Amino acid sequence: MTNKELMIAGEAFDPNDPELVEDRTSAQIWMKQYNDTVLSDKKLRSKLLSERFGRIGENCKVRSPVYIDYGYNIEMGSNVFCNFGVVFLDVGKIQIGDNCLFGPSAKICAVSHDRSKSQIGASAIGKKVIIEDSVWIGANAVLLGGVTVGRGAVIGAGAVVRNDVLPGETVF
Repeated sequence: MTNKELMIAGEAFDPNDPELVEDRTSAQIWMKQYNDTVLSDKKLRSKLLSERFGRIGENCKVRSPVYIDYGYNIEMGSNVFCNFGVVFLDVGKIQIGDNCLFGPSAKICAVSHDRSKSQIGASAIGKKVIIEDSVWIGANAVLLGGVTVGRGAVIGAGAVVRNDVLPGETVF
């Protein structure tokens, strides 16, 4: 398997693989282009999201700036709103349901590191993050890899989510 295939499968991989470095470089170019657009240019912004993200539903609004690792591991449902500065570390798959809201600077970190390696960054592991429908994630909240946030849950501003969140639960 290639390192990209290992990454997508959630296995340990080398993030310094040339193909993945190129993918991240492409994502950086995309971020610059997207983040330089204005909110009123809805058609271009929608086109750019559709080209980069693995899936983008209808009526999604992602305010600039937005930060991604790759983009193709992000699946976003319909009626999603991301406020300024949202970060998607999409080494692992990030699945976002319909009608979700992200506060400013929310971070979804679908990645971990292989701690059996002696060198930091020598090996990474994608950890899927699932955000079900109608979830509200507050400003500066952080969701760590491997978590599922249940339907209708609320993640308070500044919360760090390390474990699954039950449907309808509020986490501070």
